[in-house]
Amino acid sequence: MLADEHRLKIVLALAHDRELNVTALCRLVRQSQPAVSHHLTLMRMIGLVGFRRDGKHNYYYLASCYVRDLLEQFFADAGTGQKALQFEEFALTFKRR
Repeated sequence: MLADEHRLKIVLALAHDRELNVTALCRLVRQSQPAVSHHLTLMRMIGLVGFRRDGKHNYYYLASCYVRDLLEQFFADAGTGQKALQFEEFALTFKRR
């Protein structure tokens, strides 16, 4: 599931920000709302993300603390001392909260 660059960016963004709406995720991954919603639906189906509805907006979050722990371990094992991934158009940092 995370082999797709857009889904990986979504997961990292949710790990960093805790919760984001679809509009914010669309801006982040530079994809249309239908495309981002499709990625989120796929990830929701396997229990990777969850959501809550607030008015017209759905706010997505990581549904499992295991993913957050996995990301923390990934950055620790990378050995760079930095908790960031650089993509072509932006960088994402990981902060455990």
